[in-house]
This record gives sequence, C-alpha cells and structure tokens, in this order.
Amino acid sequence: LQRSYIWMAAGTAAVIVMGLIQNWFLALCLAALMGASGTFTAIAAQSVMQIETPDAYRGTTIGLWLFASIGGNALGALAFGGMADAVTMPVTLLVLGAVGVGAAMLSWMLAARSW
Repeated sequence: LQRSYIWMAAGTAAVIVMGLIQNWFLALCLAALMGASGTFTAIAAQSVMQIETPDAYRGTTIGLWLFASIGGNALGALAFGGMADAVTMPVTLLVLGAVGVGAAMLSWMLAARSW
C-alpha cells in the first residue's frame, strides 16, 4: 500500500512538470507516467477495499466506488476544461497538479496514522 502513495505522488508531480515543459517527447513520457500512476493507485485502492470490506457489503461498496471513480473522472474533466478555458493550459496543470500533490500528501498522512 505504501508504494501506491509513491505512484500517486509521481503521477501528480508529472502533472506539474507537464505544465512547465514544451518538449513533445517528454510530454508523452509524462503522460505514460500519469497513466501508470493511475493504474497502480487504482489497483491498490481496489485491493484494500476488497480486503477490508465485510463480505455482506463488498458488492455495494465496489459499486459505489466505481460510481464515484467514473463520475469523478467526468466531473474532473469538466472542471479541468473550464479552468483551461478561463486561464491557460500550463496554469491549469500547475494548479491542479499542486492540488493533487496536496491530496496525496494528506491521504498518506491519514493512512500513516493507521499503520
């Protein structure tokens, strides 16, 4: 589980770096890192949820998690597009990347309390 926080931090840091660069090849590499980060973080989250949730609630919990993750992606894309239209794409990447790093750090600190 602790490795998932490293992947989460790497993915959100890649978003920030994406806002600072102008090299197309490096941007593709960062996009791949963000995809890997999302994949490994989601796998860890699903594993913990399946292990920690009682059998009677597992189906409902996974259904709610899928609803939130799919809906969250759509709402995040809407907010990202609106912000990018209001300001510039690099500023949007920097701001939302910083928010992601803060969320990852908060999540890590809260989880560290339970270890």
